[in-house]
Amino acid sequence: EEEGAADHHAGWKTFGDDGETSANSADLDEPSSPEVFLDGPIWDLPQQLHGLCPAERFELLLDDPEVTHEFRTCNPKVQELFLNRGVALELVLYVASERPGLPEDALRRRPFVAAEVLSSEQMLETMLQVHPSDSSGPEATLWRFLESDSTREAAPVLAGYFSAVAASLFLRNQEHTAETLRLQDPASILNGFLRWLEMRCCVELLALLICTDGPVQRVLPLEDLVAPLVDVLRSR
Repeated sequence: EEEGAADHHAGWKTFGDDGETSANSADLDEPSSPEVFLDGPIWDLPQQLHGLCPAERFELLLDDPEVTHEFRTCNPKVQELFLNRGVALELVLYVASERPGLPEDALRRRPFVAAEVLSSEQMLETMLQVHPSDSSGPEATLWRFLESDSTREAAPVLAGYFSAVAASLFLRNQEHTAETLRLQDPASILNGFLRWLEMRCCVELLALLICTDGPVQRVLPLEDLVAPLVDVLRSR
């Protein structure tokens, strides 16, 4: 069924469909010069950033083909730009929701870049520094993806990015995820998963959460899962 959904949304492809491989506008400080983002002469994007406002600079970075490489190879200036709560939240929004009005290339590329950066060890630690009680924090915002419309055009692609980042957070710190889910209303989380059962990545994420012995098992009301799960499967 998931393949059928993907075919239905064939017009909205992952950025990786063009051959790039995936590894599974707040708080932006004004730089003193464009070189603040550059450690070596091989990356010329910083020359284009001079004079732009922080939000415009951030969007230009997301569109640059070198930014994930620079981040993952620990370019300190790039990491300094990305590793803060505001940027983490902005990246989560690219994964958790569609951005209408963007050019097609940006619509496909930015969620891909966001997922790449969010799944890195450095950004996972940045997100985990935000207390679970912060309902506007990156992890709480990420889980609200399950409340979104599973029939929208980009749903199959964004579901994959969401599942990858959520699984990385869970495996990094189960206690933090458990507390975040508890404060998000665990019953709503399970109901959200039921709406996304056509997406294999979401089913695998749910299986990871409920089959891993730990605090999440004690938070999610698993005794209430079987009956609605059977109803959903029958209706399909």
